[in-house]
Amino acid sequence: MKEFISEFIFGSKAETLIRLEGKLSFSEIPSFFHFSLEEWTSNKETILKRISEMKTKERDSVIIRSSAVNEDGELFANAGAFLSIPHIDPNNPEKLQSSIKKVFNSYKDNKTKSTANLKDQIMVQTMIKDISMSGVIFTHAMNTGAPYYVINYDDETGKTDTITQGIGDSNRTLYVSRNSWEELESERFLKLIQAVKEIENITNSQFLDIEFSLNKNFDVQIFQVRRITTHPNWCRGLSLRVEDIINMLKIMVPPMLFDQKDNLNYTVFGKMPDWNPAEIIGNAPRRLAYSLYRILITDKVWRISRKYMGYKDLKGLPLMYSFGGQPFINVRNSFKSFIPSSIPTKLTNDLLNHWITYLKNNPHLHDKVEFEVALTSWTFDFDSKISDLLPKHLKQNEINLIREEYFKITKNAVEQSKNSIQSNIKKLNDLLEEHNNSLENLNKDNYLETISKIIENIKEKGTTPFSILARHAFIGKALLKSLVHVKILEDNDSKEFERSVSTITSEFLFDLDLLSIDEISFDEFLKKYGHLRPGTYDILSSRYDQRKFTPLKNKNYHIVQNNKNFRLNDAKVSKLNKRLKEEGFKIKSNELLEYIKDSSKSRELSKFIFTKCLSDLLEIIAVWGKGSGLSREELSHLDIREILDSLNESAGRSIEENLRSISEKRSRDYETTKAIKLPNLITRASDLVIIPTLKDQPNFIGSKKVRGPIIFVSACNTEVNKLNGHIVAIESADPGYDWIFTSNLLALITKYGGANSHMAIRCSELNIPASIGCGDQIFERLDKYSQIELDCEIGTIKPIH
Repeated sequence: MKEFISEFIFGSKAETLIRLEGKLSFSEIPSFFHFSLEEWTSNKETILKRISEMKTKERDSVIIRSSAVNEDGELFANAGAFLSIPHIDPNNPEKLQSSIKKVFNSYKDNKTKSTANLKDQIMVQTMIKDISMSGVIFTHAMNTGAPYYVINYDDETGKTDTITQGIGDSNRTLYVSRNSWEELESERFLKLIQAVKEIENITNSQFLDIEFSLNKNFDVQIFQVRRITTHPNWCRGLSLRVEDIINMLKIMVPPMLFDQKDNLNYTVFGKMPDWNPAEIIGNAPRRLAYSLYRILITDKVWRISRKYMGYKDLKGLPLMYSFGGQPFINVRNSFKSFIPSSIPTKLTNDLLNHWITYLKNNPHLHDKVEFEVALTSWTFDFDSKISDLLPKHLKQNEINLIREEYFKITKNAVEQSKNSIQSNIKKLNDLLEEHNNSLENLNKDNYLETISKIIENIKEKGTTPFSILARHAFIGKALLKSLVHVKILEDNDSKEFERSVSTITSEFLFDLDLLSIDEISFDEFLKKYGHLRPGTYDILSSRYDQRKFTPLKNKNYHIVQNNKNFRLNDAKVSKLNKRLKEEGFKIKSNELLEYIKDSSKSRELSKFIFTKCLSDLLEIIAVWGKGSGLSREELSHLDIREILDSLNESAGRSIEENLRSISEKRSRDYETTKAIKLPNLITRASDLVIIPTLKDQPNFIGSKKVRGPIIFVSACNTEVNKLNGHIVAIESADPGYDWIFTSNLLALITKYGGANSHMAIRCSELNIPASIGCGDQIFERLDKYSQIELDCEIGTIKPIH
């Protein structure tokens, strides 16, 4: 690596490249020529002649690039603000003049009516051929300054401007820990980082924004080097804390991925494979939300409920882990909890290793594992599914055993012989009765005791029956899909059937209609629905009864109850009855369809009931915190067990002082958690430091195509009227967002969520086109667009330019 000058002086785009020329060993700067507006005005012919001489056999076209005085600065940048025009023939003076004029005109400020500065420049550069990859690399994360190389790249189109122009669907993002870049296995990215590190050394700066390309031989070309202007606002301490967490995870996680005694017993960790923590509590949850989710579901309830259904009991094993504050599911534990209890150990391990390997080879299925990776129940197309979902080496008697045991679980569920839907709904109604009694007896002297009691009641009579009912709903959904696959039902039958299922959302929208015509009072409405909040576990998210909530009057979209009848024709009824009898079921077609309908309705009702208790619990915690001198913000960073420990442990000068000191530390930790980059799926140690952003496969609901403006909605943004005529985008498929259906939205897009998630059911029921669980890459790119097209039939989301 060549020596660098002690002080590098940045200038315009062209001037910076001139100062780098002759100093680069790991990259090249394609030949270029630059001139100012003043020079162009006075010496046009000479400049055109100079450009014509740039043409060679290998490089027969040029790009006219912007290089304005105010494009790059130490404290400001106008990246992408000005025009660049590629593929110009250097021997075409008319086209050159026209293009140069357009680029200079792009420097004008229409707001101030100012013209281009005579010192403004244009850079004419030879076009590179045989591009294998192009893009932009930031040497730190732009928003936080976290220590990552952030590579936005296109390795599909062969163009150099898809990233800078924000066009196309070929954009990818790769995060690489600055201290671990040598763990890259890809030659092209290794060469790129080597080239960038050389530029960092030459410029004596680690805060750079570099535009690049690589040819077919992975030779690196540099088109632009500018300073990241946001870095003075970054917290240096945050960057160091992120590095500390990365180093800790590199020690902690690898042994968890592999059993040191038996390398065949391995696992992977994911944010969405089971109970979907990224969807429910967020990718970077605050501590109170995380600890409540853990204590109410992922410590014990998840496995106990499956044990009751006939699956294996994983006593003592947790489901959710925290890596740098971000929630991950142990996929081996998850998959094992879906295996019937009677399957022997060796066969169990064969299944687990096959499914985990399949997921590792198909990471885009990380949020669809229960339908496309692992067996969780018997279905009518079971025999055709097992070709992919069972190891090839299994003997026929092992396959028969697997089929029989999954059939037993499914038959017991459908025929309601064990843990029936009604018995679990009764438990939830008992929970509601006990919960109301607890609220009636609540006073300032028993807040913590009441909090503890409500938590125990929710676990026993809330989340446990909800988990069982959720399993019924998954079984029902899987059976319905399989009936289409074996051609007993048509796809349209399935969609019509799902639309016929009236859930608590139907009641919600129907009651909104009644409210809009003054058939019920606002108090009556809030009494039933006031507990709902976007972010079910988030104490900072306001409930419906705490926010301005104005129902729409005379809205075009509304629900009419009791008019969604579904009926199969006689031929299909006969065909289904025959198949049920052949398989050994004691029920008829109408009973099966009623089970599928009831399972879906009951899951949504059970969620509605237990989240009411959880919502009230958060309010009691807030009231107790206020009395103890702690704000909701401070409480949000506390573990629920730390709050409950105040009941029987003394620490510090006071409860307020003790918990505030914990909260302050956690607040810093939370900022670090948000800055850390971790993938949706961790399969090996290098995934902790080399993080590609997956292009997920969304779950499309319906078959409509819609076009319109897009609007992003968060827990804080709840103005219903603004959603009218928009395609609505939300991060999660949380039931607290049901208020969006009070508007006349065109369609819905969510970042997280599966085919059987809350919002998937909602949109199917209401016949609203949707893309559920589109993933990080697609969702984050939507922010660049003002108008999009959603085509559910062919499964595409495209910008409208």
